[in-house]
Amino acid sequence: MHKDLRIPESTHLTDPGPGAPMTSATLGTHLAHMCWESLGSFLESDVAADLLDAAGARPNQPQTGERVGEELLIFHLWIHARALRDAFRSRSDDPCLRTALKAFHSAGYADVVEQGIPKAELPILEERVSQRYIEYHRARERSEEAVVRALLGHLGIPSDEADVRVEGMVTHLREVTDPLLDFLVDLEVH
Repeated sequence: MHKDLRIPESTHLTDPGPGAPMTSATLGTHLAHMCWESLGSFLESDVAADLLDAAGARPNQPQTGERVGEELLIFHLWIHARALRDAFRSRSDDPCLRTALKAFHSAGYADVVEQGIPKAELPILEERVSQRYIEYHRARERSEEAVVRALLGHLGIPSDEADVRVEGMVTHLREVTDPLLDFLVDLEVH
C-alpha cells in the first residue's frame, strides 16, 4: 500500500506498552511509532482515498505518489511534534522536550532510510520538514483550516477542489491530536 506513495511502514519502532518506564528519548521513539501508526490508519481511510485521488497519486505515476507521500508524512510528523510541544508548553525550556523531539525525528528519519529512501536524500527531506513546520505553525496561528489548506496546496489540490476536503482533514487532525495530547499531558517522563 505504501510503496506507491513512498511511505515506508515502520518495522523497528515499537510500542513500549502501558506502564513502561519512559525517558525523554524513549518518548521520542515511541512518538515516532505512533506517527507511523496514525499515518498508516489515515491511508486506509475514505478521507485519504479521496485526497489521494484529488492529488493525482496513482501507482502508475510514481513521481506524483512520491511527492504526495512525502507531504503526508511531513504533515503527520508535524502533528506529532506539535502535540509534544503543546503538551510540554509549561516545560518548554525543559531539556526533556528537546531530547524527546530529537529522538522523535531521529527515529523517524532512520526508519525512512531503513525502508529505502537514499541517505543522500535525507538532508533534503529534513529541510523540507523544517520549512513545512514553520509554514504549518504560522497557519495554525490563524486556524486549523489554514493548516489543512496549506497541506492541500502542497498536495497540488486546487483551492476550488480543496474546499470540499478541508472539513475531513481538520477532523483527521483533531482525531490524531486530541488523544495524543491526552496521553502526553499526563505522561511522567524522566
